Amino acid sequence: MELSVTISPSGDINKNIFKLKPPRKDGLLLNIHHSKPNNKIRFIHTAFHDRGHVLASADNEGNFYIVDFHTCKYWGLPKLDSCTFLRFSAYRPDELLCGRNNGDVYVVHYESGTVTGTLCGHKSPVKDATFGGKSGCLTTSQYEAIVWSLETNTKIQVLNLEKNNALKHVVFIPKSNYTLACFQDDLIQVWDNTDFDCIKQFLPINWKNYSVKSIAFTKNGQIMVVAGYLPTLVIFSLDHWKLLKIVNLPEHIHTVKHVEFVQRPFDGGCNRILAILSGQGMIYFYNVEENAITSQLTTQYEVSKFSLCPNGSYVACVLCSGDVELYCLSNYVECITEDEPCERKVYVKAKRCAKKIGHVKEQISEILEINKLKAILAEFGTYPEAHRTKIWEKLLKLPNNIQQYNSIINHVTVVAFQDLKQKYPLENKLLMKSLKKLLNNLTTWNSFFAIVDYMPIFVFPFIKVFNNKPVACFEAICTIICNWCQHFFEYHPLAPVNILAMIENILLEHDPMLLHHYSLHKVTAHIYAWPLLESAFSEVLTASEWLQLWDHILTYEVSFFHCVVVAYNIVQRHILLSFRRTEDFVLFFYNQNPVNMKRLLKVTFRILEETSKDNHPREFLTDFKGLDIGNYPLFTEYPKSVVEYQLEEERKIDEELESIVISRAELDNFNKEENKEKAIRQEQEKRVRALEEKCLEKLRSKKEFVQQEREKVDKIKQLLSGYQLKQSDIQSDESSTPDLLNFKKSEEIFHNRKSKQESSIYNQEIMPGVAESSTPMIEDMFGVKEQYLMRLKKLLEYKHKINDLLDKSEKHIGDKELKAKIEGQINKIKISLKSTGSLKKLNITTSINLLENLIGKIENELRNDKGTRKEPSINKKMNRLQKETKGLEKEVAKLLQLVSKDTKIIPYLQQENMGSLCNCPEWCEKKVRFSPSSSGILE
Repeated sequence: MELSVTISPSGDINKNIFKLKPPRKDGLLLNIHHSKPNNKIRFIHTAFHDRGHVLASADNEGNFYIVDFHTCKYWGLPKLDSCTFLRFSAYRPDELLCGRNNGDVYVVHYESGTVTGTLCGHKSPVKDATFGGKSGCLTTSQYEAIVWSLETNTKIQVLNLEKNNALKHVVFIPKSNYTLACFQDDLIQVWDNTDFDCIKQFLPINWKNYSVKSIAFTKNGQIMVVAGYLPTLVIFSLDHWKLLKIVNLPEHIHTVKHVEFVQRPFDGGCNRILAILSGQGMIYFYNVEENAITSQLTTQYEVSKFSLCPNGSYVACVLCSGDVELYCLSNYVECITEDEPCERKVYVKAKRCAKKIGHVKEQISEILEINKLKAILAEFGTYPEAHRTKIWEKLLKLPNNIQQYNSIINHVTVVAFQDLKQKYPLENKLLMKSLKKLLNNLTTWNSFFAIVDYMPIFVFPFIKVFNNKPVACFEAICTIICNWCQHFFEYHPLAPVNILAMIENILLEHDPMLLHHYSLHKVTAHIYAWPLLESAFSEVLTASEWLQLWDHILTYEVSFFHCVVVAYNIVQRHILLSFRRTEDFVLFFYNQNPVNMKRLLKVTFRILEETSKDNHPREFLTDFKGLDIGNYPLFTEYPKSVVEYQLEEERKIDEELESIVISRAELDNFNKEENKEKAIRQEQEKRVRALEEKCLEKLRSKKEFVQQEREKVDKIKQLLSGYQLKQSDIQSDESSTPDLLNFKKSEEIFHNRKSKQESSIYNQEIMPGVAESSTPMIEDMFGVKEQYLMRLKKLLEYKHKINDLLDKSEKHIGDKELKAKIEGQINKIKISLKSTGSLKKLNITTSINLLENLIGKIENELRNDKGTRKEPSINKKMNRLQKETKGLEKEVAKLLQLVSKDTKIIPYLQQENMGSLCNCPEWCEKKVRFSPSSSGILE
């Protein structure tokens, strides 16, 4: 029965009644399609209600339709713009979950079409949903999985993935508290829903690294079936977490797209029938226990998806035509009644199924007879796209040796073309994966192909033709290599000289002018023929042109391939004759060029028929021979010695590279250590230089200070010289002052001795003494500067006392008394000179300067009194002072001799800013008294 549904533009819900007829002989119960098929609106999703009496379907425009088999009504729901999946809710049976392209999931009441809730959280479209527990729902997108509470439509748990990772399947395991996830790398993990700890992992090696396409569970959750890319089923027991067996499906099932257990009444959840959707669009029903295909469901159009009714009554098939067909499962799977035990089951006999398959093969062989295929090419110029793969398999006589192929892929020990991704980057990751797998299989078949550089370019187009058929692709490449690539590898790694010479002879026979043009410009067959052969014309033709050419190459004799090379040059001769540079020829034969395929094939047939026997390729090539059933041939057409030598050299190179890598790593570690030590040395040198600069700067500052002090001494000398001139004038005027002249001479001698001693101290003691400093002397100089200032104050007080003594009138103080006081003060100075302990700790230069200044002031005072006092009195005072000064001069000389014996005090005094004396705690505790003496300081 056909059910035509119409899109309601208003969005109103109108329930229509239909009459359900008995199923056909093949079990077809209902066909659902749109009333206007020209609009290219197609159904893409279906889902059954848990009770099994309601079917929901969605098309690519976002329209939803509900079919109720009990009430025989159907209706449409309001449009939701898009739909990525469809599932009836297990929490509320009257609700339907619909995924949208933006990642949201709508909860829709399927009777009224009202959106009752929205699950927001996914960043990419949701692919599927499963249910567990009371209200739990698990939705899965490519990059995250979210557990929801359908009671409140809120998140419970979010599974986030690392970058560059993706999910294939995430489901609740039935009748358990576990969640299973299959990642993009085909690793399967199982988590506990309580604490989300990983309790088990299934590695891809269990299913021979085939890409996982589908995962199915029995209703009781005890058995899990993993279906890979190839027709292989891997069965696990979840009770013991172990692999039970690996099942190889029959040879007529090339690929698997989806698997699902058929739930039957009264089987206790121990489902035994597995529905398998093959890549050919047929559904096979497989008995897991008996390891046999019991039946198959074939439709007019290929099945792209199917949904099984939960009670095992129906199966809904989404066809590639866009229709939905509903079949009764009882026609393919016999029911088990409640009265009969589970062990008693009735199946369609496998022998009958095999007989039917054999009959179909015979019909296919009859249809694909070679003469009929040639007629198709002559009429249409190419094979139909939908049947090209099947036709090529027939032309190449592929044996489909699944067992031998499995033995090859299970013994892959060498990974060929490890830099394949860098040399040939492909956006399609599946194609890249298929290419790598094919190259590894070829290398396992014969290790020689691992060193054939152009092999990836040669085989890649065939991978796109035999997509999803790895066995057929591998066998097709092996057949083409054994037949169309004869003598290609005789001189490897050089080009096949014999083949190129044969093509050159054919070109000479059919177009000598073009060959003469090649010879004039030194263009050999390595340029105009070999690029076409090593790439199988894939680099100079478009995809459709390449398929059309190989339709003819595989249909006709092997020499057709070589004749096409010559024909391509002749067809393109008008362009080639215009070239003058070798670079232009090379570029032409490595890039696509516009070509008239009809003319190319016509010229090829002419060359194939008209070439002389001496030059014809068929005289040098063997006829086509297909692969043997149950065995792959041993390929030996290559120079074994050269290849072995090359492989040995590559092995040595690899070992040398490995040793170089190790040595480089060691050298890097050594360089790191050396650089570290070098950095330490540089840092040390930097610090030493900084210290030297600081010391030199300090020395320069000390030297500048010494120079300033020397300038001060020079100024004092100038003052003394002026003072001596004045004294000489006084002496000339007053002949009664001979002692004053002696005083000047002694004073001059004293200053000269002082200046010489300062110079010798600077040259001999100050400069070398910088490096010979001693900590105890520095500590003794603390506090001296402060004490020096205090004593200077005392010295000035004594000066005023002397001035008072000199200024007093003779009326009050007699000469005897004045003399006695001055002598008393001088005696105190003399007594103080006997103590030399403190002089060693003072700045001698500064003290002597103070003494000289004091004496000068006393003399000035005496001169100032010249006009007020009587001459005899002044003369007497001057005489006495000159005598006392002579005594002081002697005492100072002794003092200097005493101080010069201790050579360490001067450098420290100079180092401490030439006279800036430090505090000395030892002296601070003593009572210091001053008296006008040569040093100006007494203890």
